[in-house]
Amino acid sequence: MFKFVVLVLSVFAASAFGAQCTSPKASATSFTSSDATIVSQVASIVDLSFKCSSGEVTQLFAEVAGQVFPVAKVGTDKYQISWNDDFKKSVTGSVNIRLFDEEGYSSIRKAQREGSSISSVKSLTEVVVSIPSVYNGPLINSELLVAVLTIFVAYFAYTTKSKLQA
Repeated sequence: MFKFVVLVLSVFAASAFGAQCTSPKASATSFTSSDATIVSQVASIVDLSFKCSSGEVTQLFAEVAGQVFPVAKVGTDKYQISWNDDFKKSVTGSVNIRLFDEEGYSSIRKAQREGSSISSVKSLTEVVVSIPSVYNGPLINSELLVAVLTIFVAYFAYTTKSKLQA
């Protein structure tokens, strides 16, 4: 009986301490809503492929431009991050996404409580994605352009009529 208890405890201890992710590999693709002419916020979605060479991660968290988001598991080794930003403040270009496990997330929360920077917290891995800027519409609205052209044509017609009658 004693050997059985020792065996069960050692299995639990091995599973608790030996399940840490080592040598994580990640790749990502991104999608961002591109038209900001009719919306006030821009949605960004990043699809991740994440795999550990040994061990596993039960929950991932991502830090994007100083904000921390939970990462949703959508399949085997497939994850997804999504967030909304005001289109005037949205991040564009090459964006660095840092990935954390639960231990890293607790370190982030601790750093936030202490008022220190979360950039000092060690991440599992980092992924860089390219996020394009959004289209805000033309520089000159078509209504304004038509109004200006109408005034110009009316002025030209009136001055030409005045010269012909003189």
